[in-house]
This record gives sequence, structure tokens and C-alpha cells, in this order.
Amino acid sequence: MYLCKRVRELFVIFLVIESSLCDVNEPRCYSWFDYEEKMLGKIVKTDSKMEEILESKLQAPVAFFARVSSAFTSSISQTLVFEDVFTDVGGGCNPGTGVFNAPVDSLYVFSITVMVQMSSSAATALFVLKKNDDAVMWLYVNENDIVTEAASGTGLLPLKVGDTVRVTSDPSGGHIYGSYTFFSGFKL
Repeated sequence: MYLCKRVRELFVIFLVIESSLCDVNEPRCYSWFDYEEKMLGKIVKTDSKMEEILESKLQAPVAFFARVSSAFTSSISQTLVFEDVFTDVGGGCNPGTGVFNAPVDSLYVFSITVMVQMSSSAATALFVLKKNDDAVMWLYVNENDIVTEAASGTGLLPLKVGDTVRVTSDPSGGHIYGSYTFFSGFKL
């Protein structure tokens, strides 16, 4: 009888110690199977989250750098075509149309430099960076004596897969210098 009482007391002491050492945030497990099931669930959630983080960090880079190959006289709302593609990582740059198509959702940085010869008939030049046909940035040149002027700009745009970005000229008549007219961009 004395031994039974001692075993019960030790068991009660063990339960008190065990319950005080348990983490209150941990779910209570009622069997070994229940414990394993809950731990496996945590491992799967952690593994899934790690894959998501790695996938977002290891996405392939996207970048391009292109220039206009030869000089031309611009017309109204003409998309500038950047045929000479020096860099096209990710496949978003189309040298035939001058349009960049976003291959992945991300934040992108775009830079434009346009060199234009002004004339008495075209004393101003306006170039527009368009996202899906919406004007988002303007480069303006105004000169009255027949000289060559350059306009440059850099912009930051959030894009979704399939969004397009292009550079257009607005007033016609500007003589665009091919070797000095560039369009580039990259994914952050």
C-alpha cells in the first residue's frame, strides 16, 4: 500500500513538472500519433514557406539594353524601334517592334536617351514612355537654332506579366540619331 501511494505521488509530481515545462503555445498532443501528425504539419508548412522564399529570390534576372540602328525622321505617335539589342536577359525586348514585354511580375527600372536634331520646322521634340499605351514619362526638347539636342530620363514601373513598355515620339519631324538613342531596363 505504501509503495502504491508513493508511485501515485511521484506520478502527480511528474505531471506537475511536465505541464509546467510544456510550452503554452504548443498544441496539446493526446498521443504519439497526434504529436507526429502535428509536427509533420509544421514541417510541411516550413518547407513550403522556404520554397516560396527561395523561388522569389532565385527568379531569373530580366534586363535589356538596345539602341536605334540608324537615323530617321520621326512621325507623330511613332514607336521608336530599337533594333540593335546588346543585352536581352529574360527575353522581354522585341527588336522588331521596340516594345518591351514584361516576362515576370516585378518592379522595373527603365532609362531612355534620345538624340534629336532640331530644325526650323520641328523646334520641339517630345518622347513618351508608355506602359500599356498609357503615358507615364515625358522627355521634352525645345530649341530654335538648328542644333542637336539630347533628352534622357529614368523611371520606375511596377509591371505584371504581359505588360508592355515602349517609347514613342509625339510631334513629327525630329531627326533621330540612331547611334545615340538608347532604351534599357531591368527588373529589381
